[in-house]
Amino acid sequence: DAISGYDPSDTSGLRAPLEPALPGLRDGVRGVRIGVPEEFFWRPVQDEVDAELRRGLDALRDAGAVVRPIAIAGGEHLPLSVAVAFVLIIVESAAWHRSWLEEKPWGYAPDVFEYISWAKRIPATDFVDAQRVRRLISDVVDGAFAEVDLLAVPSQCQVASRVDTPLVTFSDGSSEHRDAAGIRTLAIFNLTGHPGVSVPVGRG
Repeated sequence: DAISGYDPSDTSGLRAPLEPALPGLRDGVRGVRIGVPEEFFWRPVQDEVDAELRRGLDALRDAGAVVRPIAIAGGEHLPLSVAVAFVLIIVESAAWHRSWLEEKPWGYAPDVFEYISWAKRIPATDFVDAQRVRRLISDVVDGAFAEVDLLAVPSQCQVASRVDTPLVTFSDGSSEHRDAAGIRTLAIFNLTGHPGVSVPVGRG
């Protein structure tokens, strides 16, 4: 509640009625409908992650939540989220940092400067198309909440990897670049604006 509400300094803010969150927290999760969309979010994940996540789901069931697998209509569009996020984040970051990129390029780490500079290679048409796909993905996620109150998804599909290990290998034999794997399940909600929280479920 302390940080909720409209911020006039945020041009993307929404003026909307607020409901206190604390009373609901005291009620616990009994009766809360939790959907587990395994098709995209949980496949693939590393075995160690899968085991801890399912222990977390069992704890929610024991606390009275209604936990069940769901299929998200239009879920075939969700894998586009990483590419869309890549385009939008780079272009928006370059716009925000434009004056500093020109006046103080030495103030950026070389890899960050190179990353943001990629914006110059992205056509405006790609940016517009990315915004259109962003709307499509938002509608898909909105639809998932027609039957559940929450989605339970892994915030990370991998355990912590070594900095000199660029590829993540999964139990099904597939592999993915560490950076892509690190944002695969997070990029969607950055695009759609749905609120989310990462809850630790294991120690390693």
